[in-house]
Amino acid sequence: MAKSAYFLDGSFYNHQLNPAMKPERAYFSLLTGTWSVAANSNFGLSNFLYPYGDDKLTTFMSSHVDQDEFLNRLPNSLQLSSDISTNLLGLGFRMFGGFTTFGITLNSSISSNLPKGFFEFAKKGFQENSYSFSGINMNTMNYASINLGYSHEIIEGLRVGVTAKYLVGLAYANMNVDKLNIHMSEDKWMIESHATAEAALYTEMTI
Repeated sequence: MAKSAYFLDGSFYNHQLNPAMKPERAYFSLLTGTWSVAANSNFGLSNFLYPYGDDKLTTFMSSHVDQDEFLNRLPNSLQLSSDISTNLLGLGFRMFGGFTTFGITLNSSISSNLPKGFFEFAKKGFQENSYSFSGINMNTMNYASINLGYSHEIIEGLRVGVTAKYLVGLAYANMNVDKLNIHMSEDKWMIESHATAEAALYTEMTI
């Protein structure tokens, strides 16, 4: 659910942002809920797409894009993270003078970190005989959450709410490349690397 939905009248899922909120009427949804997609990064498409010709775009790999201009516009470390969630099941109804909600959501968090040298290698290629970079990281966490909420109006204009969540871990993975050296010649490549990876499952309850 986009955060802007919090301010929309008639939204069924604004209680996910504030458990004291309640929908205007009871509801039921199955695999037809909302999607929420959020992304954060320290770079943008303009770092990789460049104008070319008449109203055309080309990628940074094009020979028409100056390599120094491209590399100078990149941060030393390119970071990207995203959070995706969708409602698999949603139920809301009036009970005990308040409003009760129940839902099952699927959540995924992905983050990555790539050093600037990785794109220098992609752009320059055989212009250099060796490249060395480190700090490559990729992480993903995927889980389902079972949510039970209740909101109640204490007095006119004052409503309180609480949500309990049970988290079920589905998959977790993390990979770190501490060192990656590439040595190239006309007849062979030599790659030296040191990397670690881990995966885990977890279950957690939060209120």
